[in-house]
Amino acid sequence: MLVSGASNAVTRLGVKTALNPMLWLSGIICIPTLIVIDWVRENAPVWLLGFLILFLFLPVCTSIFAYVYLLIVDPDRLQSEDRQHIKQSLDIIDEKGGTIRIAPSSIFLTSNPEAPALPPPEGGEE
Repeated sequence: MLVSGASNAVTRLGVKTALNPMLWLSGIICIPTLIVIDWVRENAPVWLLGFLILFLFLPVCTSIFAYVYLLIVDPDRLQSEDRQHIKQSLDIIDEKGGTIRIAPSSIFLTSNPEAPALPPPEGGEE
């Protein structure tokens, strides 16, 4: 049950940001480390348990630090790749201004197609 749920979550993961590698590393390191800590906690020396706990928290702390750093320095990297591509396309269009004629059909759709449409205004024209 747990394995199939984790497998489904991994296959649904569609957002790609700059933090994805660190989050994967955290999951890959933390889960086996927790299993090893539980397996050896009664017979292991204190220094080994301390090392394993440090090994457990190091990727988590690094991920948190990377998130805060990117939040302050470059928040655009925390958005999905698709959103970054759309922003870059709109920036290029904005840079060109009125010098290049751009067909509206060539611009990516930037709205959320899954969001419900707003109702028409009451008593007003559509």
